[in-house]
Amino acid sequence: MKAATREERIRYLINQYYTGTASPAEADELRSILQEGADKDVIVAELEALAMTAPEAVHITEERLDTVFQSIVSSRTRQLPVRRYWYGAAAAAVLACIVAGSLYFFTTKEPAAPAQVAAVTEIAPGHEGAVLTLANGQQVVLDNQADGAIAAGTEQGISKRGGELIVDGQHTVNTALNTLSTPRGRQFTLNLPDGSKVWLNAASAIKFPAAFTGEERVVYLSGEGYFEVAAKKDAAGEKIPFKVVVNQKSTIEVLGTHFNINAYEDEESIRTTLLEGAVKVSTSASTVVLQPGQQATINTDHIAVEQHADTEQAVSWKNGLFIFNGRSDLPEVMRQLSRWYDVEVVFAGKVPEIAFTGEMQRNLSLQQVTKGLAAMGVNFKIEGRKFIIYP
Repeated sequence: MKAATREERIRYLINQYYTGTASPAEADELRSILQEGADKDVIVAELEALAMTAPEAVHITEERLDTVFQSIVSSRTRQLPVRRYWYGAAAAAVLACIVAGSLYFFTTKEPAAPAQVAAVTEIAPGHEGAVLTLANGQQVVLDNQADGAIAAGTEQGISKRGGELIVDGQHTVNTALNTLSTPRGRQFTLNLPDGSKVWLNAASAIKFPAAFTGEERVVYLSGEGYFEVAAKKDAAGEKIPFKVVVNQKSTIEVLGTHFNINAYEDEESIRTTLLEGAVKVSTSASTVVLQPGQQATINTDHIAVEQHADTEQAVSWKNGLFIFNGRSDLPEVMRQLSRWYDVEVVFAGKVPEIAFTGEMQRNLSLQQVTKGLAAMGVNFKIEGRKFIIYP
């Protein structure tokens, strides 16, 4: 059998990549070819040919070609299992936008018309900040609180250090519940008295005591949090369980582990994703034990387990990213943006059918983010902090 020429190989790899069927080795091979930068003519010709199969032909400009190069070179195929991306045609890939070094892939189920976009008010991304409500009702806004002991919480050993709240728990037995809450557009970190650590995403809250006493450690979460739980033993050497009560609907029991809980009230389900260790997820009707890499989804009292969850996507917010894995539709994406940029999202009519794949940094302004939406024909305008999307 005749060996494929380099040109034939490149054409094959491009087709594999854009139909979502490239193996990790093929994706790496294509990435290497692009980094060499010696075959632009072949690549342009193949992309032009693919674009002609789209509803509207797309001319491959130098700028768009550079975007395609960057998007493939920056792809996450190497870290994630191969999955089918619903590109439909190369035109969708050519419309991928690089904004401030962040990668966008957008695909539509309907042909995209040029977006009609009103002038966008500059809205900054979220930042570190939270409100501490002590058990006695006293509140402390932590956004501009100086580092050091928090006067209202000195008896409980509570202090602030940068974007973290520290609860040492060494000189108190007070088990009354304090609350750390992050408004929309804020995130913060909590160091619990047992050495466990919790990262709170925007629009979230956690109730915790100044000291853990007794036979178990219990906290209460709403919204989203990432936990790194420290293992603890009692005087007899027995492990002390750590439990997270989520929205008063389910309980996560752990014994030293790393996991993420997404439990926003405006999401359809509660999702617990395990990275390390083991957790037991319970509702009033059922219980499952998760292993690393699995995700439990709770709808009402039913628990479904995904065996090979996208753990990187689940904790992307903690790592300063939005990551969309091909199953993220426009309402889901806008819910995330709404929390982080503290904007109200309104759909004025039929919701555009758009799926998102790729990643973007959370430190971009909303104006930068909307460039990607406009490129896919999403019509919107921003009035103050109201984000209105039109058909």
